[in-house]
Amino acid sequence: MELEILEIHNIASIEDAFLDFSSAPLADEPLFLICGETGAGKSTILDAVCLALYNETPRFFSSEAEKIEDRVTAGPPDKDVQVIRTDDPRQFLRRGTGEGHVRLVFTGSDGTRYIALWSVSRARARSSGRLKQVEWSLSWEDNVLTLQKDVRQRVEQVTGLNFNQFCRTTMLAQGEFSRFLKSTEAEKADILEKLTRTDIYSRIGARIYSTAKEKKEAFQIQKARTEGIVLMDKEEKAAIEETVSRMDSELKTVREEYTRYSTQLERFRKKEELEERLRDFSGSRLAKYSEFASLKESSALFRDSIAIMRHDAASLEEKLSSEAADERMYMSCQAIIQDLQGALEARKEISSNLSAAEALRKDIDVRNLGLGEMQKSRDTILAEKDSVRKKLDGIRESISRMDKQGRTEEKARAEKERDSLLEAAYAVKAMMDTAGTLGNARKRLEESTEEAGRHKEGISSAEKRYGVAMQAYTDACRIYDSMKDSVENWARVARSRLHPGDICPLCGSRIVTLVTDREFETMLAPVREDMERKLADKDSAQKALSGLQASLDASERAVSDWKDAVSSAEREYSKRQKEAEEKCSVCSLDAGSPEIVPEIKSRFEAAREAVRLAGEALSLITESEAEASSLQELADNMQERLSSAEDEIKKASEVVSGMEAEVKRLTAVSDSCRKNEDRLLSHAGTMISTEGWKDSFGSAPEPFMSALKEKAEAYVRDKDRLSSLISETGKRSEILKSIESLASMTASIYPDWENLYAQGICRVPAGQDGDSFRDISSGWELQSSWSALLADVQALSSQISSAEKELSETVSAIREASDGSGSEDCGDRQAVEAAVSRYGELADMLNREIGARTQQLRQDSENAAMAEKEKEKEESMKAEFLRWSSLADVFGDLNGVKFKKIAQGFVLNELLEGANRYLACLSDRYRLDSQPGSLSIIVHDMYQGGTERSVSTLSGGETFLVSLSLALGLSSLDGRGMHVGTLFIDEGFGTLSDDYLNVVMNTLETLHQSGGRKVGIISHVEALRERIPVQICVSRQGPSSSKVEVVSMR
Repeated sequence: MELEILEIHNIASIEDAFLDFSSAPLADEPLFLICGETGAGKSTILDAVCLALYNETPRFFSSEAEKIEDRVTAGPPDKDVQVIRTDDPRQFLRRGTGEGHVRLVFTGSDGTRYIALWSVSRARARSSGRLKQVEWSLSWEDNVLTLQKDVRQRVEQVTGLNFNQFCRTTMLAQGEFSRFLKSTEAEKADILEKLTRTDIYSRIGARIYSTAKEKKEAFQIQKARTEGIVLMDKEEKAAIEETVSRMDSELKTVREEYTRYSTQLERFRKKEELEERLRDFSGSRLAKYSEFASLKESSALFRDSIAIMRHDAASLEEKLSSEAADERMYMSCQAIIQDLQGALEARKEISSNLSAAEALRKDIDVRNLGLGEMQKSRDTILAEKDSVRKKLDGIRESISRMDKQGRTEEKARAEKERDSLLEAAYAVKAMMDTAGTLGNARKRLEESTEEAGRHKEGISSAEKRYGVAMQAYTDACRIYDSMKDSVENWARVARSRLHPGDICPLCGSRIVTLVTDREFETMLAPVREDMERKLADKDSAQKALSGLQASLDASERAVSDWKDAVSSAEREYSKRQKEAEEKCSVCSLDAGSPEIVPEIKSRFEAAREAVRLAGEALSLITESEAEASSLQELADNMQERLSSAEDEIKKASEVVSGMEAEVKRLTAVSDSCRKNEDRLLSHAGTMISTEGWKDSFGSAPEPFMSALKEKAEAYVRDKDRLSSLISETGKRSEILKSIESLASMTASIYPDWENLYAQGICRVPAGQDGDSFRDISSGWELQSSWSALLADVQALSSQISSAEKELSETVSAIREASDGSGSEDCGDRQAVEAAVSRYGELADMLNREIGARTQQLRQDSENAAMAEKEKEKEESMKAEFLRWSSLADVFGDLNGVKFKKIAQGFVLNELLEGANRYLACLSDRYRLDSQPGSLSIIVHDMYQGGTERSVSTLSGGETFLVSLSLALGLSSLDGRGMHVGTLFIDEGFGTLSDDYLNVVMNTLETLHQSGGRKVGIISHVEALRERIPVQICVSRQGPSSSKVEVVSMR
């Protein structure tokens, strides 16, 4: 992945910034510095890259999410306040602005050029509006993604990194250097888990533990199930089988006794049934006599009722004779009422129709006035429609002359040429930038070669100077040592031979005091000073020689590096030149022409102008089409209004015509009703025999019809009753004859019954006279009674004969039953019943016992088969449990910590190996290692024989070097197989001495030489500004605004 262009607008303190990482000077240097005062917005550049790619920033990594108020106005607390989370990236919108965005152009791992756009705004783009949702998109070629889920997935796909991995491989943020080094084991485990996805091992370990636990529980349950199956021993099983055999024999005997006693009990029951039937026959004969007595009583009652009916019929005949003159009127009452009712309804309908016709005439007059207004409105709409149609035709003719298709094709051609020229411009610019890079690399190679030559010449002179200084220092040391020995010898001799008061052998004067050791040393001072000066000259020459040697080494390394850079630049230039020629050939341009840039610019401006002019023409066409569409819509609307008006006029005319037709119909109906009324009254008069009935009907029609109806109904009821009485009298006379005939027949069969009835046995109780009988018989249904009496007459004689025969047979059966029950085996009935009950219960008990023991034997057989299967299953589950248990002992625990720590230990060792490679470049004193079985990091001090030291004993500068090595190791560990073109380090370098700072800078430069990675350092250390020539300077322009510019010191 390669960053190309970063555009920032109103993000944090940065108002506007444009950084081109693909062009000089940022593209030419392996290191660049992002500098500025504290709080100016240096880290905002890193935040902007992360927002564009992941909609997240590193500074939210360790912050706890809380809720805060985004107060955009000075209103009360409950108004204009929006609550957001502290990790909400919308906070990056610069205060006092309505919108902001980040635009990042980068090349993905698939070689495709992508544009990531992250933007945030407030409502209506006002600085006081509420924050709207983030808009985040990713575009390439002709594709655009706008859903955040899709954008994130595509970014991770084309970069090969998720957000955590990107921050570890590309952005080493503030506070992250020493955090991993000095973190606890739990914190290291958390970082490694997020970075290397070792959480899968914790899930595997927990799964191993839970599976082993499940297998153990399943095995224990299966073992308990197997042990819970109880089997009979052989003795117990044989005893049960013997008991079942014995009970079968007992059951057979009990069943035989039960059958014998049940037979005897059945004989007793049969005898009792026969005796009961004998008693029933006696009761049946008595019931037949009661029926005979009832017949005798009924004949007397019927005679009395017939006499009463004949008297009532004579009274009704006399009444009907007096009303004979009105019989025809009464019999035609229904027809008369219908005629009168029809005449009355005709009269009402005439009145209603006349009123309705008058109301319709008034409504017709009103509607005719409205119809005239509708016609005027329709004429107005028609005139307006014609005017709009003429204007619309004119606009359409104008649009046709503008040639929309031609303009569209012209714009497409111009856009295609513009885009091709733009691609050619990018390709030519890339070629020229590469050419500049190649020229710069060649120049730097030449300079480095010349500098190496100068250093070699300087080393030759310095070696000669060092040899002279060394010889002078050696001679001075020899002279000093010789003089020092002489003085010391002379001092010893003098002290031994001379004393205060002696005469000096040299000068002859008296010796007052002897010379002290200090005085003797003073005598050597000039020689010693000369020796020290010679030593300083020697050290100075040696230091100069070492410095020149180090410079020569650096120059030679630079020569080698710049040779590689020239080769790489030549390959890149060849590639860019080929691309430029391909892009330029599409536009018929010569990529090698010295005037290629002005020519592209000129043609690009012409193409852009053509696009603009075509766009303006199309816009004018679009405006005209919109106006035509609006006019067409207006014309359509007018047509709809016109059609609606005509429909309303038509409907109104139809309504008026319908109303006029209705008036005519109502008038005709009224005339017809008047004629019908006269006809009905005339017809009714032919049937009515009452004088003056028309006056009575005219004054009170309803009471007249009600009275007529009541009289007619009374006449019909009397006539029907008379007919009914005559018919009933005849029927009762016939019934009376049948009753008397039946009574005579019965008396001939049972002569004694006639005597019993004569003695008053079963007569009708006293006080039951003809009136009471008349009341009873009035509700009797004669037809059904007559049929029942005939059936009784026919069946009575056969029933009596059958009853006598059955009585004789029953008596014989009782005698036989009594003889059969007198056997000596049969005791009394209660003893037999007790024996049947006893043997039945005993048989049931034996059956239950036999069934229970048989079930025991069957269950034991099933249990034996089940025990064998369950034992096999237990052994299988035991073996599986032991396998999982052995795995759990090594890898498993409840939370999967054991397996995760094992995996993280391997990852940490690999991390420390990578970190030690970087640390060796920075310092040969330390080597990192881990304590076995833990994630604790220790330091081996190689200057002290590899002694182990805690990381907490390192100084600030040493901690920075070790932490930087770890950070670079983490970056390489997570970025294996992935190429991220730029590494950002957001950390202060103030704790480093000048020597270490130089070493760190050289190491970071090798990242570019070895892997092509550029390094961007965010720092305010002044020495870095002097060391790194290309800088992105962030400077404050006000309390809430910063300026970003790229500066090159070359």
